[in-house]
Amino acid sequence: MQLETVSANPPASFTCLALVKKGSGLHREWNLKKPSYCIYEYAKAFDSHEIRWADGSGQELTEENFSDVVLLKDFDETTWDEILGD
Repeated sequence: MQLETVSANPPASFTCLALVKKGSGLHREWNLKKPSYCIYEYAKAFDSHEIRWADGSGQELTEENFSDVVLLKDFDETTWDEILGD
């Protein structure tokens, strides 16, 4: 399995599970104690990259912190719908 980080211009919008790398800038900024999972969303129409935590907080990513996030695309929007019952 090859690890995939955020890229600047994905071809389409998508949502997936993501992992913030331990020791990364985002990891330090959020004062995380261990590698942490979040929801990553890319909106093509707005060219926005965002992460959200379970409590609803989050932030927009910049190219500076793209490499701080590992995308876990096996957990995509369809999987979320199944898990959450939507």
